[in-house]
Amino acid sequence: MTVRTRYAPSPTGALHIGNVRSGLFAYLFARHNHGAFILRIDDTDTERSTTESLEEILESLRWLGVDWDEGPPDRKYFQSSRFDRYRESALKLLHEGKAYPCYCTAAELDAMRKQAEREHRKPGYDGRCRDRTDAAALLKVELPDKKAGRNYTIRFRSPREGARGNREGMTAEPTTAARVSTPSGLVVSLPEGGRLVFGRGPDADLPISVGRGLSRRAGVITALGLGLTPR
Repeated sequence: MTVRTRYAPSPTGALHIGNVRSGLFAYLFARHNHGAFILRIDDTDTERSTTESLEEILESLRWLGVDWDEGPPDRKYFQSSRFDRYRESALKLLHEGKAYPCYCTAAELDAMRKQAEREHRKPGYDGRCRDRTDAAALLKVELPDKKAGRNYTIRFRSPREGARGNREGMTAEPTTAARVSTPSGLVVSLPEGGRLVFGRGPDADLPISVGRGLSRRAGVITALGLGLTPR
């Protein structure tokens, strides 16, 4: 199998040392294994992404001696060129019941956070909209569009039960939602023959956006399309 790694900076400002460290690791790993290093530009935040920041990032990488095998100026490697694909995937998640519309306002979410702080709990979404839209209605739901009056957020419907990976043997064991200890509830990738493991229940129902801030699903979709080596 040919190793293919990627580095995906956002053109919303200058590179910082932590970001560069991630890029160097991916670059050196690809070169060590005689593989391909791919530079992907994560410009889904259309409000803050700028051409000036992109040029500064590219110039900084050249100064560091980091050359890419695939990437800019080819538009294929700009995530903003795949918005239609991302919207399609979001709609598919909704129609299959793997995501749901959340109508909570910013004030309601802030109240949840403050309540959790008062109770010394980790802040998280309480799932109040999780079952608000039934399966039949989900099949007809359309993507958010403020101009059309569809003002809501899409959230992943994380399983309330899952499995937990063992780092040494990379095995998985059944576990209930209460026993899962991953802090964010993100997907855990197990090796070939294993499973994709989700975290807790509704507090891990992370939001998806169809405009700004697409990274929670856009990066996964793009990685699959580019045939990247799993980390």
